[in-house]
Amino acid sequence: MADTALQIIERGLALSALNRAETLATNESELLAVVNKALVAIFAFAARVNPGLFGQTVDVAYNGSGWTRPANADLIFRIEGRGTLTAPTSLTVGTEIRVVPQDDLAVASPAVYRFGQQFYSAGKSGDPTGGSLRFFCTTRPVALATTADTIDDRLPSAYYPVLEYEVATYLAAKDGGRPQDAGPSEQALMANERDRWLSMFNDWCEHETANETRRFDEIKRFTTEAREKVQRALTPAA
Repeated sequence: MADTALQIIERGLALSALNRAETLATNESELLAVVNKALVAIFAFAARVNPGLFGQTVDVAYNGSGWTRPANADLIFRIEGRGTLTAPTSLTVGTEIRVVPQDDLAVASPAVYRFGQQFYSAGKSGDPTGGSLRFFCTTRPVALATTADTIDDRLPSAYYPVLEYEVATYLAAKDGGRPQDAGPSEQALMANERDRWLSMFNDWCEHETANETRRFDEIKRFTTEAREKVQRALTPAA
């Protein structure tokens, strides 16, 4: 069972003796927003490192002109036909629908092109013209509406400290960083510990399944593409 937002917030408060637990009632909605923001950042980071890790499928029906991008999709990495649910029906279940540039529609088929937040048929023979398409995507985390809501269970509980230390970093930042007589501020200490957990989360994203066999590369290698640091979406160390 996943933890609630309140449990995350309470553990974040407990990380420093300077935090005042009695203020939780007045700060509850503010700290809930901190946890939600951190979750969005973590899921967006995972999408860059390992798109299928928090993957979901969403079936989208034709709306008269195209297929609307799934509202909660952070990253789309594959689109498939749905057989008798797709026009033409030659697009059998599992047939990949390629996404092609709007200025080069002939590059692949069957295909759609993206413009704005919608996908349109590429207009060639065999390209989809109606029905539903299945989108494979990394979706954003389920938003927490109250502190009684549970954390999206796709995030392993082993990495909850990222959320807890983000709460602690945010609270220290509100108090001017809580400078020490000597050494780094409490804000910096909390942020450094949060970033250490983020590094471990990154490692897990890279190596969680390393034995995938592929047609053109026998073993799937660790994902090591360059990416933006997730820390930019969280409370800074100073």
